[in-house]
Amino acid sequence: MKNARPGTGFSRRQWAAVLTGALVPLAGRAQAPAPPRPLSELDARRDSLRLNQNAIRRARVPRETEPAFHFQA
Repeated sequence: MKNARPGTGFSRRQWAAVLTGALVPLAGRAQAPAPPRPLSELDARRDSLRLNQNAIRRARVPRETEPAFHFQA
């Protein structure tokens, strides 16, 4: 076999074999899932409002509980 450059000790084929062998472990890796799309500020606030409304609906308050304010005419 001829060397690509005299004095280097490796031919192009030898370099290709070495590099291919080094890259094989990288080829077997699974691709990472795409990150979730960022919510817009409006979507985030709507979700927060929806969660708060559901929490208020689940809360049970006895009828005997007095309101914190009085209406006066």
